[in-house]
Amino acid sequence: MNIISIPSLISILFCIGLGIFVFSRNPRHIANISFFLGLISLAVVEFGNFMILYSTDPLRLMFWSRVSLAGEAFIPGNWIIFSLVFARTNYKELMYKWKMAGIAAYIIPLSFLAFIGSDLFVQFSWVQEDRQTAILLLGSIGRYFCLVLLIGCIIVLLNLENTLRSSAREERWRIKYALLGVSAIFAFFLYINSQRILMTVLRTDNIPANSGVIIISLSLIVFSLVRHRLMDVNVFVSRYVLYNSVTVLFVGIYLLIVGLIGSGIKYLGIRYDAVILILFVFLAILVMSLILLSEQTRRKVKIFINKHFYKNKYDYRHEWLDLTNRLSSRLSPEDMFLPIIEMLAETMWVKSISLWLYEEERDEFHLVKTMNLTKKEKSIKGDNSLIRYLMEKEVPIDIKDLKANRELCSIYEENIELVDQMEISVCIPLIIVDKMIGFITLGEELMGEVYNYEDYDILHTMAKQIASALLSARLSQELIKSKEREAFQRFSSFILHDLKNFASMLSLVAQNMDDNIDNPEFIKDAFKTVSDTALKMKDIIARLSTSPEKVSLRCTDADLNELLKSVISEMPLNDNCKVNIIVDKQDPLPNVWVDSGEIKKVIVNILLNAIEVSPERGNVVLKTYVENGEVILAISDQGCGMSESFIKESLFKPFNTTKEGGLGVGLFHCKSIIDAHNSRIEVKSREGEGSTFEIFLPIAQ
Repeated sequence: MNIISIPSLISILFCIGLGIFVFSRNPRHIANISFFLGLISLAVVEFGNFMILYSTDPLRLMFWSRVSLAGEAFIPGNWIIFSLVFARTNYKELMYKWKMAGIAAYIIPLSFLAFIGSDLFVQFSWVQEDRQTAILLLGSIGRYFCLVLLIGCIIVLLNLENTLRSSAREERWRIKYALLGVSAIFAFFLYINSQRILMTVLRTDNIPANSGVIIISLSLIVFSLVRHRLMDVNVFVSRYVLYNSVTVLFVGIYLLIVGLIGSGIKYLGIRYDAVILILFVFLAILVMSLILLSEQTRRKVKIFINKHFYKNKYDYRHEWLDLTNRLSSRLSPEDMFLPIIEMLAETMWVKSISLWLYEEERDEFHLVKTMNLTKKEKSIKGDNSLIRYLMEKEVPIDIKDLKANRELCSIYEENIELVDQMEISVCIPLIIVDKMIGFITLGEELMGEVYNYEDYDILHTMAKQIASALLSARLSQELIKSKEREAFQRFSSFILHDLKNFASMLSLVAQNMDDNIDNPEFIKDAFKTVSDTALKMKDIIARLSTSPEKVSLRCTDADLNELLKSVISEMPLNDNCKVNIIVDKQDPLPNVWVDSGEIKKVIVNILLNAIEVSPERGNVVLKTYVENGEVILAISDQGCGMSESFIKESLFKPFNTTKEGGLGVGLFHCKSIIDAHNSRIEVKSREGEGSTFEIFLPIAQ
């Protein structure tokens, strides 16, 4: 095998292997299908080029050149579709809008194949100087064909850029290298076709460079596949992104430069190695793309535009609407943490951010979310000097101002450890109705820019909106919990009413006892009434949970295996039990920091539920183990199971149950106990296949 043909062979195998792999992941999605077909068309091109290297006579050379060009005719249609659907949530809408353009992207290039055997498309020639280098001269139809391919490359690059620019900050880094790999291929094809149009030739001596470019580009895509899940990120591309696109401008400048260089080389008669030149240009474009994708470059461009084209640094209307849209659909404070961090990062371009919220019961501010910081369990007392100063000023403050001011430097010195750990440059209080519900810290600006009055103005405005949204979400949650407690207490009053009725019945039996003590029928009925009433009262008492308003805990070191052993020994699980109890415990097991009595209640409730729902001679498995720094108890049954919607919406809420005759308060109480331990309980279940309850408990320190 000729050594110069090795890159082409690798490129062929690379295209086919990667295409099949991506297609096999989701053969029904149009992005995977178009990616597969696009790589197969590239493989056809590379196979034609591979065979060209072994062609020794003009006829074979022409035949395989036409095969390669036929493969190129399929490239625009497949890759334009891919560029429209990859990572887009609105790809169906885009496919409908681009329907005619997509059809044209197939029909127009393929229509040229009718003339591929004609000299008007391409014809064979030797370089006159050495008579050893074969070239293919483009005819008029061939040049139009290359022009169509060039336009297709521009459309693909434009769509890929729009996808990247419109993705959220967190999503962008996941798809960046995949998009860059595909873009690099089409930037190279753009270069090749511009050379063909300028020089009117198809050179065969640059085939190894072509293959090298494809191998490098596909390696970037493979890197994205290994690091992330390709075809798994969805973003929505707004039509307004088209107004800000720089692709057309970049391509225009690029074609102008290529034209000038080509004309200069022709004019000066300079000889050059085509392989080295092509690889050099490709790598230069790749490096340029990496620079343009960097955060610092984007920030510099934004600063330049803001300074020279706009009166104000920020588009306040856009920022306000953007923040409103991000927070309006969030129902809980926890759901707002990430959008708040992302919005501040995109607006202020800072290196680090932290978000703190106030916990009234402990009079402390707790760290709840960070960006580019190591999130630790940290808290600040409500009477901290920095907190008092933020409440007094109610506006963003610069830490450098505190440090430089003699009267305020004590505040800086008292909190110097916090400032260093959180890399704080600016503190923004979250205050609403004279109440500080939290604060946000920002690190240094990405480009080292100094915060000015416009920065403080927009931060103050955003802080008011963020505080209002967080407080509204918190109050909504408290209102929901209050309604649940109210309903629970109303239910309890019904139970108490029933118990009062039962007591009245027993009282009547006692009152009639003196007059009918010698009556056998009365004695029989009395015993039956007492027995039935006792059973009913016992059943209600067993099912009635205490008000979950606040669970008071007395935590100590405890061995979960011993707690489990104690529960099993205290329960009437004799030989007549209808199910098999299987215990699979890890021994030794680290001690947990829990209230043993409360945790035993949780185990008893879940275990009884598992026994009740399991079929005759079914298995109930109790398993203890350690994972990710937590001790876990898993209780599995073979019962009827639960639907995903029931688990998500109803399982741990009061008065929801799948058991016949159940009250739906036991698991509600269990979750209240687990929540009080700052732990969690998770459920895995499928209808008809049983359920597994996993209780995660903290290891005792």
